[in-house]
Amino acid sequence: MDTNKNERIDELKKEDITNDSESKEDEVMEEKTNDTSKNDNNESDTSNIETPKAESNKTIQDTPKVENKKKVEYNSNAQNNKVEEKPQQQAEEQKVKSELGVVFDTNYFSDDWKVSQVEKSISVFYPNWNSQKFADMLRKFHIAPTKKVKELSKGMQMKLMLACAFSYDAKLLILDEPTSGLDPVSRDELLKILSEYIEDGEHSVLFSTHITGDLERAADYITYISYGELYFTGSKDDFVDMFRIVKGGIEELSDDLKNKAAGIRTFPTGFEALMKTEDISGFPNLTVEPATIDEIVVFTSKKGDDYE
Repeated sequence: MDTNKNERIDELKKEDITNDSESKEDEVMEEKTNDTSKNDNNESDTSNIETPKAESNKTIQDTPKVENKKKVEYNSNAQNNKVEEKPQQQAEEQKVKSELGVVFDTNYFSDDWKVSQVEKSISVFYPNWNSQKFADMLRKFHIAPTKKVKELSKGMQMKLMLACAFSYDAKLLILDEPTSGLDPVSRDELLKILSEYIEDGEHSVLFSTHITGDLERAADYITYISYGELYFTGSKDDFVDMFRIVKGGIEELSDDLKNKAAGIRTFPTGFEALMKTEDISGFPNLTVEPATIDEIVVFTSKKGDDYE
């Protein structure tokens, strides 16, 4: 009996184990089935979401590409225009420069150059260079081709720079204080050279100077700058005719005269003042004299303790 009972118990245990295993397998199968259905749903949802995204991306990406292409083409055309314009602008610039002559108040050549070397170094920059004209100018200015630049006086160095400018027929000469530091003879000779240079009416000279005597002799037009401000620009004759020098005793120095005067200088016995020509009619008792350029500059600058 005991044996049969034990066998029966063993059979029941086996059945329980089998049932548990089958139930577990069923649960695993159900989980797998649920997971599969979830994945299917997710894939379906994903496809529904991704499709509009792809269309949206296509729309967004295509539009800028077209715009960028247009921009690139436009910029490319602009660059081509610049490339085409640049050689023309350079040619015009070179033409203008070839017609300019610049002379400073100090020598800009190498001190160790001989005069003949000056021509070799400078002539390559000017297509209109005339070697015969340069040789003629050297003879006129009494400059030996074998001399070194440092062996020339300041006046002779100035003439050498002018000889270079004349040799390529510069239409406009720009000079910075050309007569500064020259002796009276050299200054006179230089002004004569400049006067001859502009006689044909096809050449011009623009020069800055503090020596008003040079302006009296050589200038046709004057631009006067006082303390960094433009005071006058026009013909030399108009500039001089604008003013008169008036003189009188201290008792004649009225407030009205002080207000109208461009500048006044007083002395123990009297005064002299610079006045505009149009204002002197109101002072008939004063002595009136023409004004020089030097006097106009001095009085309008109001320099010194004796000037008001």
